Amino acid sequence: MDNQNYSNPTKQPILPNENTFNDYDRINDVLLCLKSLLSDYTTFIIECSHQQLANKLIDIQKEVYQIQREVFDLMYSKGWYPLEPETPQKIQKVVQEYTTKESHLM
Repeated sequence: MDNQNYSNPTKQPILPNENTFNDYDRINDVLLCLKSLLSDYTTFIIECSHQQLANKLIDIQKEVYQIQREVFDLMYSKGWYPLEPETPQKIQKVVQEYTTKESHLM
């Protein structure tokens, strides 16, 4: 995916029978499982007391990340995972909200 191009691809139609587990449902399920798996690997690596095992898990995690990226790119190319560019005003609003929250913590 080209990071400079924020235009979403045209959404491809999904199988006509909405009562079945369609292509979108399958690939979305795979993406969610991969995201969860990456999170689990991160926790396990952080809490792993054996460095060689941690290193091996890091290697596996990198492979899972690459697969997750490919699945995301496939979904994006089919228009099933649209991205919308944020305006500077929206970004500034979020920054201000977190700055306010941070000041209340101090």
